[in-house]
Amino acid sequence: MSTGCKVVAATIVAASAALVPGDGHAQLGADRRDPQPAFAPARLPPALGQPAPNAQVPAQQPVTFRWGAPLSSAQARGAPPPPDRYRLCVVETGKACDSPNALVHDLRDIFHSLALPPAFHDKVLEWSAAACWKAPDPGAASYDCEWAAPRKLAVGAAMAAIPYPPPRLGRPSPSAGPLRLDPTRATTVVFGWEPPLSQRESAAGAPDPARYRLCVMQQGSSCDLPGTLVYDVGKAMLYNAQIPPSFAGTTIAWTAAACGPGYGAAGAQPGVPNADCTWAQPLLVPTVTN
Repeated sequence: MSTGCKVVAATIVAASAALVPGDGHAQLGADRRDPQPAFAPARLPPALGQPAPNAQVPAQQPVTFRWGAPLSSAQARGAPPPPDRYRLCVVETGKACDSPNALVHDLRDIFHSLALPPAFHDKVLEWSAAACWKAPDPGAASYDCEWAAPRKLAVGAAMAAIPYPPPRLGRPSPSAGPLRLDPTRATTVVFGWEPPLSQRESAAGAPDPARYRLCVMQQGSSCDLPGTLVYDVGKAMLYNAQIPPSFAGTTIAWTAAACGPGYGAAGAQPGVPNADCTWAQPLLVPTVTN
């Protein structure tokens, strides 16, 4: 999302737009930034609330956007005045808020519900909100706005375009000490993990990944090489894997992936990297022989 802005202190400083009093919608006009005194408390963007980052929403239902009032970074010198209004922008990924199809609304509230137009269905969008203050010039109709960093939003069939976060790996853990493996026959080892910490959200709640995959290998290998153990475990988050004797005395690297509904489609093969699966950073666990 481009708002005709530059990055200053990790916030997006968006140039404001001229407003027509009373119509409630933004008319994007000439950019302006009025200088602030060096001692003035910083004006910050609002804190985005919902939808969450990488959220997914049905195409046919209204979406409610929420944000919080900006926090001051100069509390010791007094907080800046509250914003005169807020601005909401919803746009296709990679496009600016002044593009023809962008949805831009000027609001007094810190939330707004709207139905996404058909042009936005089945696409990945970006949304952001800005806190806006009237320009100091008497009689000026323009505003100075501070934009929050945009968030992605998948609509309808575009839900699969945003990958799930990886699962949180649990056992076996390097901190639990080395695994004992039998050098003469396969050893059963229980691998476990938890759901992603930040799952994609929809209007109905946060769905679990469609399935999980487990990969067990020797350190230095990868999940798509011969000799690697790769399992499709469905929705289970525990799996009893048979570790061959050749792994005894080596360091095991293991990981799990959260996969969306696209995994298992035509062309997807077990053991082959799949675009709809997100792998966690592997854990390294030393082994010793019994």
